[in-house]
Amino acid sequence: MSQKRPTAGDAAADDVNDRFHDAYDDARRDADRQAPVWVVLPDTLVVLRGDQRRAYALSPPAFHFLKSVCHAPVAAFLLLRSPKIRTLAKRMSDCLAGLDTIDLPMSVKDQARQVLTATKRFADGDGRDLESLGTEVRAALLQCIDAATVIQVRVLDETTRQILADMTEEERHTFMVVVTGDHQARQRSLPMQYFQRLFGEKPGADDRVLFGESVGDEKEAVALIGSLRLNRAIAATFFGDETRLQRDILGDAAHQRLRELEVPRL
Repeated sequence: MSQKRPTAGDAAADDVNDRFHDAYDDARRDADRQAPVWVVLPDTLVVLRGDQRRAYALSPPAFHFLKSVCHAPVAAFLLLRSPKIRTLAKRMSDCLAGLDTIDLPMSVKDQARQVLTATKRFADGDGRDLESLGTEVRAALLQCIDAATVIQVRVLDETTRQILADMTEEERHTFMVVVTGDHQARQRSLPMQYFQRLFGEKPGADDRVLFGESVGDEKEAVALIGSLRLNRAIAATFFGDETRLQRDILGDAAHQRLRELEVPRL
């Protein structure tokens, strides 16, 4: 089938599209600065207010230690057939030796010790299989996860209260939050749950707290906020619904048209 030659109309349409993208990028950057933006990175909360930037640590040493404890048996799972598992056993010994220096309740240390000891024995080649290791550490692992959660919730709450106390009334009612993470973290993300409670926002509303899936840094997170703010203004103007562009622009029509289409069944 022969291809249609481009016409003057095609060139004009392409130019309009290019102008749209250029104008959109400029307007999005302006929207970035409309109100403060909070960006939750893996271990840091970054607060951007105009030209000001402040970063707050969210993961104290005790949290990092417990995270490593929880990763230990998973590392043994991944290194089962690798000679590196011997090095892992040595690191378990080092962690056990330093356990008493970590600021944790004794009950939590006991659970961490159980996970580390069982993982060390497995990594040393005590003949047990992975299923046995999982069964042995499961309860203690869940206790360590709960203890780590308590630590991070407390730090996040204290940090949030500190920042809010320094904000104006207008800023408190207009700032937005981006929580960064991978696809798996989207479901019941700790910071997402915290800020949804703070704003009284239902999961999935994407009103003032957004999940930045695969967003790697604060620059990408701020661009996400700018896009949302701009899309809301566009949608309110042209569709009378500021949330209309928070879903696929073809989605509503597609939903109706696909109901009319006899799609093959597999």
